[in-house]
Amino acid sequence: MKKPIISVIMPVYNGEKYLAEAIDSVLSQTFDGFEFIVVNDGSTDRTAKILEKYKNEYPWVKIVNLESNRGISKAINIGLAYANAEYVCFVAADDIQYPNRLEDSYREMVLKNLDILLFEFDMIDHTGKPLGRSMRIPHFLTGDNILLEEFKRNYFFSGACLIKFDSKILFDTNLRTSEDYDWFLRMLMADKKVGFLRKSLLQVRVHKGSLSSNHFYSYEATKYILNKYDFDSLFQFFKTRGFREGEIRLTFAIMCITKEEPYSGLDFMAKIQLEHLNDYELFCKYFYEGVLYGMVDRWDSAYECFNMSRKMKYKNAAVYNNLAVATYWVNRDTSLVKKLLQEALLYQPQYFDASENLRIINNAEEIKQLQFTKRLLRDQIIQGDKELIK
Repeated sequence: MKKPIISVIMPVYNGEKYLAEAIDSVLSQTFDGFEFIVVNDGSTDRTAKILEKYKNEYPWVKIVNLESNRGISKAINIGLAYANAEYVCFVAADDIQYPNRLEDSYREMVLKNLDILLFEFDMIDHTGKPLGRSMRIPHFLTGDNILLEEFKRNYFFSGACLIKFDSKILFDTNLRTSEDYDWFLRMLMADKKVGFLRKSLLQVRVHKGSLSSNHFYSYEATKYILNKYDFDSLFQFFKTRGFREGEIRLTFAIMCITKEEPYSGLDFMAKIQLEHLNDYELFCKYFYEGVLYGMVDRWDSAYECFNMSRKMKYKNAAVYNNLAVATYWVNRDTSLVKKLLQEALLYQPQYFDASENLRIINNAEEIKQLQFTKRLLRDQIIQGDKELIK
């Protein structure tokens, strides 16, 4: 057998319910220059039996059975140790790959001479039924700005990428969630060339057992990851990559929201010269400065910031939701609060915070429970047990 072009790595832990369908979707690829490595991470269900059946039918598939559960990061690293190809991709044991995933992503990778290719995906429920939602790559993301943007929030999903393998950059085994975010940041810091294919190449299953279902632990892991980076060193690094001081400080201020350091974030905001920001950056500046003020209960200032962002040409439901919350704390005008929340839901009908806030206001319930959104909403909100992106 000639050397494979792509190593497909599938970690699995107690995945008996969806495993066969996930494996079949890999075996049905139109691209035949790949090897398939499945790492059974100490499963206690029928996973090993299912894998044995496939091994008998497809002897070329590599099955690695671990004696105990080592965690997703360790399982991926073990899979990478078995990889023989120049390119690698990761597939989840509950997702379904479209037949053209490998062919289309490899073609794009070679055409643009990339180190990392990110693409889009559609969502299905636990039965495989399409949810009518997709994760789209934001229009403003480019290979030039992804380094800075990724420190603001995670746009990387390990199941929707193709990577030129670098054995020096492995997954952090101390992390049991958000491990892909940490890994991608380190890849970016190593000056890897990133490109995008704005096309869905797989279906991601949203269900209770999904690896990314625990939002709290994911948030704590993200704080841990960002705390690895010193602001002074990072500032110099970004400057050498050609980023402007204003956009760097804006990035740091947004990082402080995740790190729960609002006063540091406000200090970064105060040092930004507005004339050095473009229109979209200014919109973001007003919104996130409002968030920082809200975190320290300075609602008058938060109200002013959200109102400024609302007046700009960019529309985002989180602006209206947060302005509604600030409005309540400033003047208790519930009629205006309701109007703003209704407007938020016009932009995003499935927006959880806005719908919950409207319910609280309509029912005159405990006002302290008003939901404050700390991030601008993505083009699509994922709602379900896999993750709620705010």
